[in-house]
Amino acid sequence: MAPKLGAVLRPRVEFQHEYDFGTTTDLVLTVVAERQGVAAETPCVMARNDPPPIMCSVCGKRPPGCYA
Repeated sequence: MAPKLGAVLRPRVEFQHEYDFGTTTDLVLTVVAERQGVAAETPCVMARNDPPPIMCSVCGKRPPGCYA
């Protein structure tokens, strides 16, 4: 059995993660902080990547504001 993440990861620990959804992506990650508190009954999103703004190549505005 593998140990639980909470027993292994601590702030400033660097680790590698590999996932594959058709093309393998290798990541090197560093734990920056530890959240204190009680776990919620249902999981919630604590962080997510914001998608980059994608502008219309014709008018330069961000959809849905463009009417190209």
